[in-house]
Amino acid sequence: MTTIRSKVAGAFYGGAIGDGIGAPLEGLLRKDILTLAGPVQGFLPPTAQVDGVWIFCPDRKDGRGWGKGEGHFTDDTLMTEALIKAYIQQRGHMEAWDYRNIFAPILARHKVWVPERQCDMAPLERLAGAEQWHIRGLLSSNRDPRFFGAALHNLTCGASMCAWPIGAVNAGDPRGAYAEAVAFFSPQTFSFGLEQGAVMAAACAEACAPDATPQSIAAAALALAKDASREMIAAALAALTPGADRDRDLPAVHAAVQPWHHKRTHISDTAEVAQALPRAGDLSNSALESRLHTCEEVAVALAMLVRANGDFMETVCAAAEYGEDADSIAGMAGALAGALGGVEAIPQVHRDYCDRQNRRNLQATAETFAEAVQAIATTDQQRMARRARSVG
Repeated sequence: MTTIRSKVAGAFYGGAIGDGIGAPLEGLLRKDILTLAGPVQGFLPPTAQVDGVWIFCPDRKDGRGWGKGEGHFTDDTLMTEALIKAYIQQRGHMEAWDYRNIFAPILARHKVWVPERQCDMAPLERLAGAEQWHIRGLLSSNRDPRFFGAALHNLTCGASMCAWPIGAVNAGDPRGAYAEAVAFFSPQTFSFGLEQGAVMAAACAEACAPDATPQSIAAAALALAKDASREMIAAALAALTPGADRDRDLPAVHAAVQPWHHKRTHISDTAEVAQALPRAGDLSNSALESRLHTCEEVAVALAMLVRANGDFMETVCAAAEYGEDADSIAGMAGALAGALGGVEAIPQVHRDYCDRQNRRNLQATAETFAEAVQAIATTDQQRMARRARSVG
């Protein structure tokens, strides 16, 4: 039986490796990826667009290959790392006030090595503008953090891309993970952004169960997902053909999720989805609450996990080859596959490369986090024992 320590380390390495493989492909369509690199089999050099053509550019500035590529992880893993540190500090379940008082300060004030920038800096400085804005506003206001996310006007996959540690803390309890993610991410996002984070946490909670399978992980996500998120996951899974290769499955999944795509922040090769961002002051409902549309990352990550039957490398490489938000999709898929199979399912050579390229020891951090997960579980047992006595 794979231990919780192995599953936590597997999720951490899996997410970081998927992030690193997908990062240089972020924003590309699959047809461009195949022209540039062929089928994705592992880590890739940095990329750039020159005269409308995507090329590899391994020599960036000082020749050290800084930027996206060569296994460098992105803001997805920086946020995940900060959340793990928050749980290690808290050693307990978290909600909106802990986001405000523990997680946000770690992002804003604790410098770490940022591989894309090749320097030490606060993770907040590397985050996308939407994530920076809400954290700066949260830390400088006196508003109740439980409702802060509802006032934002930028819906992204920011919660789901760093949600798997909540699943690990609630290992074996997808419903508990879903509820904790809703409470925790409420200062960051709302609507389908909040839903996506909760579903990803639930999926990881199932992946951390000792008897989990790719199918049980997808079923746990479907059982809790609401509205467009549920419809999109079901459509992505239904688009798979048993035993099919990527040339069959990836375009089929891409086409299947489009009716529920939120049509705002991602690139697509369909005219219906490719819409310009609204200018400041323009009237638009593209950033408002929606029960009909959602982000594609979680649905695609689940589909890639199921089609590969949990095989780690095929899961993350197919997820990266899908394109569009490739780093987030591959990172989520990698975290789920890593949690499912444990750290032993991830080739040692890739773990070593990830640590070396990002100046980390993810195994050591995962060990400390696993201790916190077990301590939280012990407290949960005591609480539930008291509840059992209370109701006879």
